[in-house]
Amino acid sequence: MAKDILKLSDDGKTLEEVLDKTVSHITIPNSVTKIKACACCMTPLESVVIPHSVTEIGAYAFGACRSLKNIIIPDSVLEIGDDVFAYCTSLESIRIPNSVVKIGKYTFRECSSLKTISIPNSVKDIAANLFGFCDSLESIDMPDSVTRIDDEAFLGCTALKSIDIPYSVVEIGNRVFQGCTSLESVDLPDSVTTIGNGVFKGCSSLESIVLPCSLTKISQEVFHDCTSLKRIHIPDSVIEIGGSAFNHCASLKNIDIPNSVRDISWSTFSLCFALEYISIPNSVHKIDSSAFEYCHSLRNIQIPNSVTEIGYKTFYGCSALKSIDIPKSVTKIGGWAFRDCSSLECLDIPNSVSVIGEGAFWGCTSLKSIDIPDTVTKIEGWTFDDCTSLRRINLSDSVTKIGNWAFCGSSLETLIIPSSILEIGKGALCNCPISKISVDEDNPKFFSKDDVLYKNSEDGKNVLMKYAPKKRSKSFVVDENTIMLDDRAFEQAEELVEIHLHENISSLGNMDTFANCVSLKEICLPSKIKNIPKNAFDGCTSLEDVVLPNSENYTIETSIFKNCISLRSIHSAVKNIDNITVDKNAFEDFNIDECTLYVPSGTRWAYRHHPGFSKFLKIEIEKN
Repeated sequence: MAKDILKLSDDGKTLEEVLDKTVSHITIPNSVTKIKACACCMTPLESVVIPHSVTEIGAYAFGACRSLKNIIIPDSVLEIGDDVFAYCTSLESIRIPNSVVKIGKYTFRECSSLKTISIPNSVKDIAANLFGFCDSLESIDMPDSVTRIDDEAFLGCTALKSIDIPYSVVEIGNRVFQGCTSLESVDLPDSVTTIGNGVFKGCSSLESIVLPCSLTKISQEVFHDCTSLKRIHIPDSVIEIGGSAFNHCASLKNIDIPNSVRDISWSTFSLCFALEYISIPNSVHKIDSSAFEYCHSLRNIQIPNSVTEIGYKTFYGCSALKSIDIPKSVTKIGGWAFRDCSSLECLDIPNSVSVIGEGAFWGCTSLKSIDIPDTVTKIEGWTFDDCTSLRRINLSDSVTKIGNWAFCGSSLETLIIPSSILEIGKGALCNCPISKISVDEDNPKFFSKDDVLYKNSEDGKNVLMKYAPKKRSKSFVVDENTIMLDDRAFEQAEELVEIHLHENISSLGNMDTFANCVSLKEICLPSKIKNIPKNAFDGCTSLEDVVLPNSENYTIETSIFKNCISLRSIHSAVKNIDNITVDKNAFEDFNIDECTLYVPSGTRWAYRHHPGFSKFLKIEIEKN
């Protein structure tokens, strides 16, 4: 009968295969000493009798026997191979005898009905992923013989609430308890010297833990997403804390870092929303990127004199941070380091700092004033973008560059540009309520006149970069030496009713040239203009009349009259309009139905059938 069910080796010592794929129970003959790899795998077996003659069970021998509920391994077995009971989802109990000295990796992976198990004291290593995703496992008896718990041994054991690790254990591998969401407590003995990456990652019920004094390193992501962790003591033996070690420990309120630690690594305390206090010792030399990113409750922090660098995004989103003392040891403030620190009111940057990265203070909406030290040569892009309370900045004579969008959205009222400035990036002064602009007379690149900023050119033809938007003047005439207007040149010039452009102006920049000039009533665009840029008159709510360039070859970009609610007449003197390119959205976002396009005699049909101008319902012949 057994011959019809089981296939044995020629000598009868190896069970090679279960032939009958419908059988639910088998008794393995006493002659068998080895169960071959995958011998019984993926069969509907519910029970198996293994004789005392068997000494070895091969890899995946009973793998995916999803109806197997219990099994007794005889004390003759010395080794259980890899994956032997993996995916036995109905397995509720198993007895492992003291004769077993090795249990292979993945042996009980996804045995989702297994609730408890005892490891014999003959086993030295808990193999990799041994109980991975055994989501009903509540307890495990681990003997004093175990010296190492290998990678992912209990990964995803969501029912495991506590575990006692014996004093024999020296090393705990990577991600051993990752995703054990019910784990509330763990005792780590002083014998443990190594804890791998992500060991407790995602243990969302873990509230406290005592780290052993033998530990020298807290590895990467060890407590990542331990959202209930409230208390932890880092022993003086620790010299290194890995990246993201406490990332998203959302309940952690305070922590002391011992004097033995040299660096605070990337994202170490990122997303610790409740963190109010942290003690950083003099041993720390570097605070790395995103170390305290989005620590919303952190109100102040003392950076020791040993720190030389504040990294990228270090305090990004620390919205409660009101003050911070940057010591004279710091030489670099990384990009976005204090972005969105919306409560930061004052900041002294010491003369030791030579580099301030881009976006370093973006969104510091409470920052009122700042002095740039003589050691800094560049204000990088976005550095003070959206600093809505920033009214004063002192640029030292060492600064040579103001980057793109550097002061965009700030509240700067007066801008004093020293002789050293050689470059001002696009949008640097966008949305700033400046009323006074002055440039040192020795500056070779820029000059100012009547609170208007210009850029010099070698041929004496200048670029108008910025008209002080809060300048109190109703009319402005662009002088004959100016041939180009920069992006946003007249943006938010709220007082201006008239802007007179002479015929030699050839460029209006790339966008928003006259945006939000809310008092501007009319304008005549010069014939040398080759492009009317996007959003050129966006928000010019009083604009009533516009004369387009008298040129047969120019381009109209998107939404040039956006929100021009008073615009009633547009004039074009061009007769041959074949080479005028009009964006399909050029005349969107304003009351085009109430606006009349006036064109030369004999051209109404051409304008009405032009792909851009055809959107006008009212096209009339211009009266001389």
